[in-house]
Amino acid sequence: MSEENLLAGVLQAQVRVDSLPAPRHIVAVERQIDGTWRIAGSGTSDESGLAELLIQAQYQSDIYALAIDEWGSKWEANMVVAVGELVRPTSFVGWLYRVTQAGTLPASEPDWWNSAAIGPQPVGTAMLEAVRYYRPLAHGPLAVQYADVPWTPMNLAVPPEVWLDWESEITDVAGRAAVWANNKGSLGGSFGQPDSSARPVIVASDASVGGKRVIAFDGLNDTLYADSGDVLDLFRNVNKAWVYAVYKKRGEDADPANRAIFVARNNASAYRLGLAAGGVQSGGQNRPSTGGRRRDSDSYDGVNGSVQRHGVWSFAATVADYSATRLRLFVDGELDTEDAGWLTTGNTSNTPSGAILIGSNTIGSTSDCADVDVVAILAGSSDISDADLERIDGWVAWELGLQSALGEGHPYKGARPYL
Repeated sequence: MSEENLLAGVLQAQVRVDSLPAPRHIVAVERQIDGTWRIAGSGTSDESGLAELLIQAQYQSDIYALAIDEWGSKWEANMVVAVGELVRPTSFVGWLYRVTQAGTLPASEPDWWNSAAIGPQPVGTAMLEAVRYYRPLAHGPLAVQYADVPWTPMNLAVPPEVWLDWESEITDVAGRAAVWANNKGSLGGSFGQPDSSARPVIVASDASVGGKRVIAFDGLNDTLYADSGDVLDLFRNVNKAWVYAVYKKRGEDADPANRAIFVARNNASAYRLGLAAGGVQSGGQNRPSTGGRRRDSDSYDGVNGSVQRHGVWSFAATVADYSATRLRLFVDGELDTEDAGWLTTGNTSNTPSGAILIGSNTIGSTSDCADVDVVAILAGSSDISDADLERIDGWVAWELGLQSALGEGHPYKGARPYL
């Protein structure tokens, strides 16, 4: 929404007309990242041309400023005018007329003149001189000094390589997602589904997450996947990796079932690293689950969360440190489960993934599909600190209105993270 997340800021401006400082009305306009335009602030410059405008805008927006010249009063027969007033001809051709001697304008509109005429001219009993009208000219984008700048995942030391959320570009075909573009992630690419019967439903506005867009996977065959492009280099030849997802598992499984949310499969179609809403291991049903393998030839190893979760929005994150043989699973901002002897030390195999999938574990499969609503997925092939995970928690919680899901001791339960 165009009025959301507005910050207070200050815009310093200086107006010059014909290279000289001038007093003018100034209007600041904002172009938000969704293309919405709105007035962000206004003010007036003094005789020195200087002005300080108070701005209300979104931090990511572009701000432009326009100096507005006086438009004058439209000509009227027998109009009484005072010194300093501006009169605008009925047919405007670029000139206004400033009153230098008070009086009454005549009944008939005069033949107007331009600045080539020397000095003021009589118009009725008044005297008027021609002055140029300066059309508004926008300058920008301009720098705004904001009091509080909100933190976003773009401020990570290494920004996410995959970043899918409620603002990411999406291709809507009959209410279903044919493509979810990774336009905010550094690896680019997109996750698509050519089979119309396997496309997840787009929920354009879900009140439970502040009216943000949600992608609903049916748990039967819905899948979005990438099988080409640079995005397949995710988790390739690295010693650290992470995945973060905000999801809601709708149903409750009575028996263990793998409900894959985000999975990178290596070129041998084996689970490289992933995050799921349920594990297939004994007692793993409905529990956040994560795991994978370092080398393509390794066997799978992973952990399940400590608590079953369904019917509620969850923040889940997996942090894989291959160099330290450590796998950690975070749920709702707290460390839930870890394996300190996970796999063997070293880098992952230097091979691209064969595919990266959302909502399923295998292209075209009807097993391991997740009955989940997904609002955001982020992933990276880099180190991520506990403090940055907390910042992501705070960012999504305040964007989605899910602050109550964070634990009482969470640093961003009471306020969003700022730079």
